[in-house]
Amino acid sequence: MFCREDCEGENILIKTTDVRAQTGRYSIEYKRESTVYVLSVSISKLTESDSGQYSCGLGGSSSSASYERFGIVVAEALLDGNDSAQLKHFDKETGSSLTVGCSFKQPENRALFCRGECGGNNTLVQTDDVKAQRGKYNIGYASHTDPGVLYVSITQLTKSDSGRYRCLLSGSSSSSFREFEVTVTDVIPSLTGQNQYGLYVGLTLTVTIILVSVSVLIFYKKRSSKRKGTLGLTVTR
Repeated sequence: MFCREDCEGENILIKTTDVRAQTGRYSIEYKRESTVYVLSVSISKLTESDSGQYSCGLGGSSSSASYERFGIVVAEALLDGNDSAQLKHFDKETGSSLTVGCSFKQPENRALFCRGECGGNNTLVQTDDVKAQRGKYNIGYASHTDPGVLYVSITQLTKSDSGRYRCLLSGSSSSSFREFEVTVTDVIPSLTGQNQYGLYVGLTLTVTIILVSVSVLIFYKKRSSKRKGTLGLTVTR
């Protein structure tokens, strides 16, 4: 089974007794590789709406299956500081959302998302935890390992959201940040409908779960449970 969140009702994307199956953009395959059996699931043509929690697993029924759980964050770009000479710019339409990943060499104690320089009213949201939300602004860690990826997002963009933003990690001895700029304009009628889809590049995400000896990259805190684990991924487009 391959599911959005828990494997119940309409959340089930694929349920099959075959070794492989596909439904729309979702596919699943079960095969033996060397000495282990591998269950692979994939999503093609990712969009920001695909961000969220997923489950995949094996079993005779939904209630008795053994699951692995993972999270996906689909971001517009991953800022790693290597192109600091050129500020990353995003053109967005009113009502849309923006998610940006900020990659750092190591995590720090506090994460901040700011309008311009951080401080005072410029700080939109900050947290000492793995994620936080304040109104339409979100911030969260996709990893607590080296390197760490901090993702920030703005939903329901308006023209007044145009400007420069900063994601920042602050520790006891140092601080580091990534910056980007956003321009929000009204929807252009000629780009609505089918023509708009030509602006996006389709991506494919494949998640592989090794059953018997599970070896996965864990971004969120993993729970030791037969039914559920936790895994986070950051995908850029």
